[in-house]
Amino acid sequence: MKEGVRLLHALPKDGNSNDEVSWPGEYDFGGVTIRALGKGETDQVNYIISTEEMRCGFLSSPLFELTEQDTEVIGDLDVLVIPAEDVKAVQHFVDEVDPRVVIPIKMKDEKTYREVVAACGGKDVEEVKEVKLKKGSLPTETREVYVLKA
Repeated sequence: MKEGVRLLHALPKDGNSNDEVSWPGEYDFGGVTIRALGKGETDQVNYIISTEEMRCGFLSSPLFELTEQDTEVIGDLDVLVIPAEDVKAVQHFVDEVDPRVVIPIKMKDEKTYREVVAACGGKDVEEVKEVKLKKGSLPTETREVYVLKA
């Protein structure tokens, strides 16, 4: 990503600096495309980030109800980073978008987080400090779930 772009905000904010994105729109930073999607009554912002090799979704909280148009805009995702706050909502989202890799982010209590991880297929997955992915290393027939250490 272009040097200096460091922050993606879940809600629009006034006075963005050059290293922040918080408003819906499309941004291009040296071959990395960021599509910031506004959604919901709070105008929360969700992100689809694409490079030549990979397409990743970063969703904000609370999760929104997916429409057919949303599914088309989001498209095929290699990686989905999703707030783990509602098991049914996460499971529905993951089923509709069908990413190769899911990274749930803890939002509430440990019990809800573990239920979301299990619903995504990562019941017995060990925690990792970081995830490094390349297009060639992504699963093609299955889905991988990563649990990040806090």
